[in-house]
Amino acid sequence: MNDLPAGILRNLRTSSGLSSEEVVEKLKNRGIDISTKTLYGYESGVSTPRVNTFIALCDIYNVDDIMGEFGFSSKVKLATGDSEWHIDMYNDFFNASLLEKIYILLKEGVPSFAGYEKRLEESLPKDSEMVNFNKLYNLFMLLNEAGQGAAMYELTKIASDAQFLKRPESKQVG
Repeated sequence: MNDLPAGILRNLRTSSGLSSEEVVEKLKNRGIDISTKTLYGYESGVSTPRVNTFIALCDIYNVDDIMGEFGFSSKVKLATGDSEWHIDMYNDFFNASLLEKIYILLKEGVPSFAGYEKRLEESLPKDSEMVNFNKLYNLFMLLNEAGQGAAMYELTKIASDAQFLKRPESKQVG
């Protein structure tokens, strides 16, 4: 998780009417054991909470729009409410980053539009793909720079062989 803008967590705590001791106690009730000094570190931007701690803090502070509260906004302009998306809006959505897609789906939902349900499904990673990606990434990160270079070289060779590609007609090695 990237560093959070300093002061936002403190503002959320104070606007919730909670003392730092009360927040630490609420976190302990959730199985998260931190000190008030650590909480102050999060609030001042000196340190960043782990993801589970961050989510718990947002829940304690009743933050509904976590990404929006911390300054993330999508560059994709979409229709809101009951209005139907037009083709350009869907194309902008499908060209957005995965984080933007998740943000939009959580915030706006996706109205039905003939033919785009399949593209939506294809644009988000499947569980099995994520498991394989995580395994590959973890193995790759164990390697030093020379090992990573050798791994990339071997992957490039494998990717140039059509028998190993999902869609041999779209050979793309970058």
